Amino acid sequence: MEHKELTPNEKMEYSTAKEVIELGCTETAIRKGKTKLGCTRKTLLKFIQWYESEDISLFSHHNKGHKPVTTKPEETRKLVKQLYKDKYCKCKLHPFCRDPQAQQNPPRPYSGGACPPWDYYYGSGE
Repeated sequence: MEHKELTPNEKMEYSTAKEVIELGCTETAIRKGKTKLGCTRKTLLKFIQWYESEDISLFSHHNKGHKPVTTKPEETRKLVKQLYKDKYCKCKLHPFCRDPQAQQNPPRPYSGGACPPWDYYYGSGE
């Protein structure tokens, strides 16, 4: 693995470990390094060990490009969106309205967006 394949955060961890080693791994250098990264001393010492082993792949998070387990497939997401547009956006909610006068009058046409807002059928609640 090359240095250019690391993310910016991983590059910062690598360069900070390198700086601490160049400064001689003194208490001051370690304090500066952990302040720069915002991590604990133990974590910084782990980064230093990784740097000394000369294996850059240790700095890489090995879950790159993977989706979470709970991610729904793109095809399913498209089907849900299509169902919502076709079936649920075009349903008439005015028969379920509590206001008898609103049931007698058909709803006025709505020309904005995919679905009318809630108060379009039910009023503003006043």
